[in-house]
Parts: sequence; structure tokens; C-alpha cells
Amino acid sequence: WPGKVNNHTTSTGQWEVDPDCTSGAELHDAEYCAKFYPDALYSVQLPVVSPGTKMFYSAGCTIPAPSGGYDEYACVVCVP
Repeated sequence: WPGKVNNHTTSTGQWEVDPDCTSGAELHDAEYCAKFYPDALYSVQLPVVSPGTKMFYSAGCTIPAPSGGYDEYACVVCVP
């Protein structure tokens, strides 16, 4: 979502805004995944299926913009 900070899921499955308050819609590759999941190899786009509303923010995390989101990606991790 251009102009908004990405959300990611925690290890407990809760959505939270990215703490850097700058990561945006253009980031959805393995480099982005590695910020939260160091063993991630790549990302794949998924249908937006997460119910409810996530709290997105404008760059700098200053203005809230609740939404369900437009795109979701899964980070694929290699499990030995």
C-alpha cells in the first residue's frame, strides 16, 4: 500500500507495524523477510485472507490508517 508502513506477523501470529516505520509496499522480497525471519529464502504473494483490520501507519508511523491491507506475502524459510 504505497505511502504506508508494512505490517508483519510475530511468532505468535499477531500483526504489528514494522518498527523501522519506513518499510513500505515496494518491499516484499527475501531481504525484507530476513529482517524478521533470518532464514527466509524468498517470499510468495498470497490472497489477502487475514480477517479483521490491521493498523497501518503513514511513513514515520505518524498517521494511523486501519485497513485489511491490499497484498499479503509469506516468507519461505528452509527447515533442515
